[in-house]
Formats: sequence, C-alpha cells, structure tokens
Amino acid sequence: GFALSPAGLRLKGGTLEGGLDLRDAQLDVPIILDDVLVLPDENARALVLEGCRVDRLVIRNCRIRGEIAASNVGVERDWVVEHSQVAGAVRISRARIAGAMSFCSSSIGDSTDALAAAELSVGGAADLGGVTFNGTVELIGARFRMGFVAKEAVIVGDGAGLILEGGHVVGDLVLDRLTAHASVNLASTRVE
Repeated sequence: GFALSPAGLRLKGGTLEGGLDLRDAQLDVPIILDDVLVLPDENARALVLEGCRVDRLVIRNCRIRGEIAASNVGVERDWVVEHSQVAGAVRISRARIAGAMSFCSSSIGDSTDALAAAELSVGGAADLGGVTFNGTVELIGARFRMGFVAKEAVIVGDGAGLILEGGHVVGDLVLDRLTAHASVNLASTRVE
C-alpha cells in the first residue's frame, strides 16, 4: 500500500500512459490533474474512478485521450473540469457529488456519447457552460439541488441531444443559447 499526503494526488504537466485506475479507492484527499496528457488503457479508459471516494476532483488544462469511467463515484466537495479535452465519454451514472459540478470551457465526448450520467446527484450548483459535447448528454433521473446551467453549451453529433427525462432541479434550469443537434428532452422533469 501507499499513503497520500493531505495535499492529495496532484499531477502537473507530463503524461500518464495507460491511464489512471483508482477504482474503489477510498481517498479523503483531492485529486488534481493540471496540464496532463492522459493516454488510455487497452479498453480506451483514461481515468477509472468507479466506486472511488474522493474529497475533490479537478481536471484543468488536460488532454484525456479516452473515457472517464466513474460510475458510483462519490465526491465530497466539487468536481471541476475546465479548459480540457476529453476524447471519450464521461460516464458518471449514479455518481454522488456533494458540492458543485463545474464542467466549463471544455470539449467532451466520442461523437456518440459525451456525458452518461443517469441518476447523478449533485448537491451544489451544476454548471456545464461553454462546453462542447461531442455526443449525447444523458441525465435521466438526475437530481440537481442548487440549479442546472448549460449556458452556451453545444451538443453535436448524429442524434446527439440533451436528455434530462425524469430529473429533478431545485433552483434555476438555465439553457440560454444552448445548441443541440437533436432534441432536448425534459419529459417528467420537475423544476422547483
């Protein structure tokens, strides 16, 4: 085993070949990737965080050449993706983010799937402003407790749209200047 410093796992610059697999890890510290090139494993997964518990997750100025597999991840504070390129889907179904989720000024997706987040729960504000999603954004049954903003987001790809069916948004639902190349589905979504 190994121990992490209270400052957390911080990588600045450089390349991770074969991805980073923290599946089922229990980390009470932040994970911060800044200006890192992440090359995927043999299954095209660049970051594997399935079942992981982490204090905070920050991906800034990164180039990720595969998907982020993070179903059932638990983030105690915020998850931030900014000024980054993710060349695969971000798969965060059943993830629990206690703080904010801020995916801003980034490009995400593989032209089919961009954000697969069924039953996602976000305790803070959710901001997807200025993101280009290369594929479908699926948020079926997702819960946002302090609003959901996708201002100036762009969803491209054949049949790619926004699906927030059966979701629940407490606070504002802001889709100003959202561009989707297919439908926006808010069926049975409750906004209060």
